[in-house]
Amino acid sequence: MSASTPPAGKTLSERTLGGMLWMGGASAAQMVMQIICLAVLARLLTPADFGIAAASNVIIAFSMLFSDLALGPALIQRDSLSSAHVRTAFTASTLLGLLLCLAIYLLSGPIAGFFRLPQVEPVTQLLGVVFIWQGLSTVSENLLSRHLQFRRLAMIKIVSYVLGYGAISIVMAYRGWGYWSLAGGFIGQSLINMILVMALARHDVRPQLHLGSLMDLARFGSGLSLGRIINYLALNGDKLVIGRLIGGDALGLYDRAYKLASLPGSLYEMAASKVALSSLSRVQNEPERLRAAYRRGIELTALIGVPMTALMIVLAPQIVDVLLGPQWHHTVLPFIILSVSTFSRLSYRVSNSVLFARGRVYVFVVVQIAYAAAVIGGSWLAVSHGITGVAAVVTIAITLNSIVLAGLTIRMTGMRIGTFLMAHLPGCLMALVFAGFAGAVVLTVGQALPPAAVLGLAGVAVAAAVAAVLAVPSQALWGQDGLWLRSRCLAAFKGRAKANAPLPAVK
Repeated sequence: MSASTPPAGKTLSERTLGGMLWMGGASAAQMVMQIICLAVLARLLTPADFGIAAASNVIIAFSMLFSDLALGPALIQRDSLSSAHVRTAFTASTLLGLLLCLAIYLLSGPIAGFFRLPQVEPVTQLLGVVFIWQGLSTVSENLLSRHLQFRRLAMIKIVSYVLGYGAISIVMAYRGWGYWSLAGGFIGQSLINMILVMALARHDVRPQLHLGSLMDLARFGSGLSLGRIINYLALNGDKLVIGRLIGGDALGLYDRAYKLASLPGSLYEMAASKVALSSLSRVQNEPERLRAAYRRGIELTALIGVPMTALMIVLAPQIVDVLLGPQWHHTVLPFIILSVSTFSRLSYRVSNSVLFARGRVYVFVVVQIAYAAAVIGGSWLAVSHGITGVAAVVTIAITLNSIVLAGLTIRMTGMRIGTFLMAHLPGCLMALVFAGFAGAVVLTVGQALPPAAVLGLAGVAVAAAVAAVLAVPSQALWGQDGLWLRSRCLAAFKGRAKANAPLPAVK
């Protein structure tokens, strides 16, 4: 394998932070591009176009969970790895990709019939090709993660999104391709990602299906894959209900509100999920370090997630108007309701990373069954209240899922509940500061200026608040781990190799 080992001389926490900064920077850049693409495409396409694409993507994303049966993440989680493991994972994931491409092609008709949208059939047939590329690239991508090569992964994500989805979808939409432009962008992004990943993380691609190696990987991979499938039903069950019972236009409106509200969660997933699994797996048998890592993850996530939640709620009308346009005003209330769950979306991903690192994937499966039942059953009951009612049910289900997973992780790591709750305090204080500044702008000029101007002024006010709190190294405001992160980030900004503050709790 050409994916090199991590650099020597750095602690695990330093490598983890470096990986998160690289992946976070790439994900932030991709999120900015997503916002730009969303703003442009929302003005070139109709809600019906987005509804057709959303219906196809629900099925494609669900089928993607079967593309490697989580054998890739199993390569990360294992303590030791042989050539037979790598070759077996590559062979199995490639075969699964081919089978899924064929299955999607054959099932596209019934899928379109379920949504009562005939246009979904040809779009779904075309999108099936991405499974071939996913099967070929999954081992290379996870080997890069295993060896903490997150700078390479970050650059791949940026390039594939900009040259793939961004450029292709906008050009096609501008030339009048409608919903096909969304499909074309997705295919382009996937193809470029496969080419770059396989070029930078070469491995033995000779076919091999070694039964012992397959069983080694499947013990973890099958449980994780099952949990992801059920979790996917939870994350998309609301869309299935809306698309089936209300229609494509309502699904398009809801999907845009949902995508905006879930952007922070998607950012965390891209920036930190593989980094966290790679790092936590290395201390899975060290309870003290694992507990400290979980506390640090929760505190740092709260520092980012709670203020972001508050800002999205306060600035919801301006965000929707600027990013989507005034014709999407029906999404404002669903967006506000879904934004309430923003921090919960981030928090449960931290708990998931610890559970996965310890191999407790079947505990995750049980929780996700209850979560999926709450989303689908609740959405079915709330659909008479339109997309706003469904948004409320989904927000409640996400919050409860986060609480349950946190409780299980607290028990598994031996953390005190008081310690867990106190880890959220700095984030709550930051939220009061930032939301207060943004709210003051909205109350003062919200009715007098255009939404774009209000959003810009609020951004300036929040930036000033961020600069102010960065200048105050108070543990009451930042928390123990927040001070460590502040020192590291300031040191990186100033070009120093190391920060002055010592790493708390974990050396």
